[in-house]
Amino acid sequence: MSKEAEHIEDSNRLPILAETVRRAHAGTMDAAKTAAAYAIEAGTALIEAKALLKHGQWLPWLKEHCHLSERTAQLYMKIVRLGFNAEGLARIGIKATGQAIEARYPDQWSWQYGDESEWRPWLPFSLFLIIECDRSTEWVSEHLDWLKRGGWNSPDEWMCDDGDGCRHAFKMEPIPDETKDGWQAYKRANEARPLRDLKTILAMSADQIRNGCGFADAGSHGAEAGGNVESPE
Repeated sequence: MSKEAEHIEDSNRLPILAETVRRAHAGTMDAAKTAAAYAIEAGTALIEAKALLKHGQWLPWLKEHCHLSERTAQLYMKIVRLGFNAEGLARIGIKATGQAIEARYPDQWSWQYGDESEWRPWLPFSLFLIIECDRSTEWVSEHLDWLKRGGWNSPDEWMCDDGDGCRHAFKMEPIPDETKDGWQAYKRANEARPLRDLKTILAMSADQIRNGCGFADAGSHGAEAGGNVESPE
């Protein structure tokens, strides 16, 4: 075959290749939009399901019935709560969106509790539950979400007479006075810590927090009665 014939054959091939590229690209865009729509649909359903489940049921239900990790479920719910639409999500990509959310909201409390003045008091309480009550970070996150949805504005409300009234209504065990005193001592010892320190520590695993957070020790008042600071099952 002459060079001129090869050139003509290559020229004839180019429109076919261009059509293949256009079709494949359109397919990837359609697939991205479909994936984005599914992510939003899943996030919406997860938010509704979490509101219907009692405290302590969320993670077992997620594992048994949904077959996805808590991290993925949290991403889907964040996508919905932060107002992403399918078109924008498809353009950015779900994975990239998740990375952007983590960069914008590096700790689990800021996106969940709104303004700093609202969620700042919950950070020492989170550490109290992890260190003194031997709770996991996942449990604490779920517990605080339950309290927030229940209208509790601060840990002190939950740990005082108002909380006692709620626990009595739900037929829960009362929180012992020593646990309440332990929380107040822990709060006084740590509430002045810089916000950056609190965020850095809460980004660690529960074991890391317990073993090396360097926070002032308020005693182990909560350890014996850790189960009594939780919300009803």
